[in-house]
Amino acid sequence: MAEISKGWLNTTQAAHYLGVSKRSLMTAIDLRKRNIKNLDLVLKCYGNRTLIKISSLDKIENIETK
Repeated sequence: MAEISKGWLNTTQAAHYLGVSKRSLMTAIDLRKRNIKNLDLVLKCYGNRTLIKISSLDKIENIETK
């Protein structure tokens, strides 16, 4: 895995970090962007990339996809 810098992960790295599929993570991120669920996730949009703060992944107990 690429070196983690400044506490942010791209979606592929975050899925690997959590041990879930990238598809599930993208669904969870979509719910967060619509302010429905996973409100503890801290996201940063950079161009067409989405970065997720590692500390928010550590704090969240479970990722909701439905």
